[in-house]
Amino acid sequence: MEVLFRRISSRLVPKVILTFRILIRLARELLFINLGKVKLFAFRKGFLQGFFRLGTPSIRSWHGAFSSLLFLLSIFPSSILFPSPACAAPDPLFLRLGLLRAQDRVTLSSEGGMILRGGDREILVFPSMEILFSPERKEESAVGVGRLFSNENPRRIPAERFQDSWLVHSLDEKPLLVNGIPYRGNVLVRPDGRDSEPETASDTGLTVVNIVEIEDYLRGVVPNEIGFLRPEHLAAIEAQAIAARTYAIRNLGRHSALGFDLFADHRDQVYHGLRSEHPLSDSAVVLTADSILVIDSAPAEIYYHSTCGGRTSAKGDVWGGTTPVHLRGVSDVLGDTFACVASKYFRWRERYPRSYLGKILGRLPRGFEVFGWDTAGRIEALVIHFADADSLIIGDTIRKVLRRPGGGWLRSTAFQFHYSPSGLELEGKGWGHGVGLCQMGAIGRARAGWNAEEILLHYFPGTRLEYRTSRSRSSERSRPAP
Repeated sequence: MEVLFRRISSRLVPKVILTFRILIRLARELLFINLGKVKLFAFRKGFLQGFFRLGTPSIRSWHGAFSSLLFLLSIFPSSILFPSPACAAPDPLFLRLGLLRAQDRVTLSSEGGMILRGGDREILVFPSMEILFSPERKEESAVGVGRLFSNENPRRIPAERFQDSWLVHSLDEKPLLVNGIPYRGNVLVRPDGRDSEPETASDTGLTVVNIVEIEDYLRGVVPNEIGFLRPEHLAAIEAQAIAARTYAIRNLGRHSALGFDLFADHRDQVYHGLRSEHPLSDSAVVLTADSILVIDSAPAEIYYHSTCGGRTSAKGDVWGGTTPVHLRGVSDVLGDTFACVASKYFRWRERYPRSYLGKILGRLPRGFEVFGWDTAGRIEALVIHFADADSLIIGDTIRKVLRRPGGGWLRSTAFQFHYSPSGLELEGKGWGHGVGLCQMGAIGRARAGWNAEEILLHYFPGTRLEYRTSRSRSSERSRPAP
């Protein structure tokens, strides 16, 4: 009962406070816009008459007192009059996303104008003016001389100033355009190598980091990762939003040595900012706000892929090491078929001519031999026989080695093969590594009436859905490395 009361109060109290603030704002607008200074002075006089005159207050004096009360409410900050309880609205969690690295030039602009802050300097950039960041390497400086140009008023930033990060804010919450691509939040431009490990540091380019609230980040991630944005797929899109949120929270600080939390590409989750947003995926993010998958009271380890082909695999079978209980692999059977059967990669064929095999392997192979399949039918180890030696390829690395003639990795390691003098022919199933959430399976289950929680608990058995209060992080500072 206590837990239920806390949950209801945590969601109801902010709405009540918001209502009061709206009323205060309306009162403020009415007083200042419609009444003017003269009548405000009369209200202040009415306030004194209504509360300090002797005798029974008249209707007129009470009217003056009420009007004066509205005036007082309008000039006091609502946060002072109605402070929010700590449990009412969680502070937003900000992520640092590595958009670009080792860049020779970066342009920024915003329709509403920008403020650039670096070290103890502050630069105002007028609306629609484009700013160019460009480093120049000098022998005597590891960082180099930084230059910042506008299209109207070129400015040069001395080297000692450019060694500091430049934090860019939009003046009116309009998106910031990085090389023409719009992003929410703020943008940090810094020289490569700052706060980096020596082996990953670079002294010749720029790193661009988008600092954005996690829910806005998800708006730019979910459409790229799940695709097929149709109303009947909403439960699957919600499941993707929860999975992506869980991944982001679990992996905070993953790339702190590079100055950000997550890459904005396939190395973490594909994030394209504002241009990827879609009303349906936005709804899924809102409907699942603050919810994540947990196991043992911690955010669960999350993986997902396009199509499992009938069964997901255990993490250890694909990448080696131990396998958590929720990543042991599950069947994708749904009724008398499979949930992901609608995928065009549920079953597939691929042909490798001998000349192409020689190109990608470095020399012509004499044959191929499989050493074990896992319970999902994925190859655990593949031996390629050459004239002078043999090569052993383990797990998901097979997909990288056997790159498709049409481009990209091999779709799956779940395949049978036939090798002949003309080349290698494969018949396989699924697309992706096969661990965790099967996205096409989630879509199939959504169409069958499953909700997001049911979908996630099927593919991640042993986990549970939990609503967590976001942790606070300033949008103006980079979080120190752990």
